[in-house]
Amino acid sequence: MANDQNHKRGNSFNFIIITLIFFAGLAIFQFFMYRNLQPQFQVISRDITFTIYEDLSVDFATKVEILTENERD
Repeated sequence: MANDQNHKRGNSFNFIIITLIFFAGLAIFQFFMYRNLQPQFQVISRDITFTIYEDLSVDFATKVEILTENERD
């Protein structure tokens, strides 16, 4: 009977370790996929205009010029 409990405890421990390794591998994979999917660009200029009205509402317009390394980005 005691041998069965040790066997069940060992299986549970192995399952936990395998699950942790799986999720750590998945997290590393997602991190590198995220880094590689980001477009590479440089911001050349930016112009942000805020307009505040008398009723305290705000409009803003943004103009940004960027330079990409390749046409696909």
